[in-house]
Amino acid sequence: MRQNAKDILINKAISLFNAGQIKQCLKESLRVRKKFPEEPFIYNLLGVLYAHNESYEDSIKNYSKALKLNPNYFEAYNNIGVAYTSWKKINKAIEFFDKAIKINPSYAEAYNNKGNALKEKGEHQLAAECYKESINLDPNFTDAITNLGIIWDLMNDFIKSERYFRQALTQDPRNTSTLYNLANCLFNARQYNKSIEVCEKIIDLDRSFYHAYNRIGICHIQLENEEKARDFFEESIKIKSDYSEGLTNYGFALQKLKNYSLAAIQFEKVLSIDPDSEKAFVNLTKVYFDDGRLLKAIEVARQGLLSRPNNIPILKNLISSLILLNRLDEASLACNKILSINKDDAEAINVMGTIYEKQGFYDQAKNEFMRALQFDKDLVGAKINIATLHQ
Repeated sequence: MRQNAKDILINKAISLFNAGQIKQCLKESLRVRKKFPEEPFIYNLLGVLYAHNESYEDSIKNYSKALKLNPNYFEAYNNIGVAYTSWKKINKAIEFFDKAIKINPSYAEAYNNKGNALKEKGEHQLAAECYKESINLDPNFTDAITNLGIIWDLMNDFIKSERYFRQALTQDPRNTSTLYNLANCLFNARQYNKSIEVCEKIIDLDRSFYHAYNRIGICHIQLENEEKARDFFEESIKIKSDYSEGLTNYGFALQKLKNYSLAAIQFEKVLSIDPDSEKAFVNLTKVYFDDGRLLKAIEVARQGLLSRPNNIPILKNLISSLILLNRLDEASLACNKILSINKDDAEAINVMGTIYEKQGFYDQAKNEFMRALQFDKDLVGAKINIATLHQ
């Protein structure tokens, strides 16, 4: 059957979209809208294109126009929900997914997308129910199967998680994203060697998949193979030099191997990429402390505390350096800061006891050591401090 002019133009726009030519598709779609302003499909397509460019307001305006022209356009309701999810307006997203499902109760994609929104809210069990319903409606819906694997992983049911990832892989065995989800699941289940095997498959399929090198490195850290870990972290940042997680883990492995100077360089690189990286400040203060560069450790800790004054790990690293330099009044102030944030912090209470001991206040020191054990009866440091107090 011969196509009319409108269909020809719409099909041309769809072909451009499928080819990934987003700019050209947007230009063509605007031309179609101008020529055929009562066509709901073109408004829906424009909504998809604007969402692709993260222009969510324009996206939703076009989806809404499609719905004015066709109130039963369930795909447009679903797409509005996707836009709101990306925009982090989760309750609005769920509202529109429910509207799509009300019009078309067998719409598997809307159930899957509703599951994604519920996952964002942290409602994992409800998300799992949505994914299950999506799979019931479409047993071959790989995205929903994979998402169910992810949600079981988040709920620490690693057996179910692995099962769904492997089910998804029967449909698409070369899908590196699904393989990576499986590797993460196996890692979380402490099956480190199996996680490594899956990551090696990923690398065979895509040697530029830097996350897989990083995951192998993390597995080797858990297996106490620090040198192997170091090598894989190094590979990950060779592929992507500004990969913060890879740089952080590379620095951590180097620190474990007592290569403090090179470790510090990695954490400094992370801060050059992300000046507000809390983890980098914690790691850098620790590595300077381990390297005996106490003044530098204090400098970095105070720099980190400027933007996060209540960060307990940085405060604890600061205190360690201050005590070794016998700057006890400053250490005491930092320790009291921790206890104002968490009065039950056994480690901080124990350190307060150490400060009192160094100041010659032995009774107060003993009281703090005993108090620390009230909050953590297995705190080895406090037990040793009591045993060796003023001997």
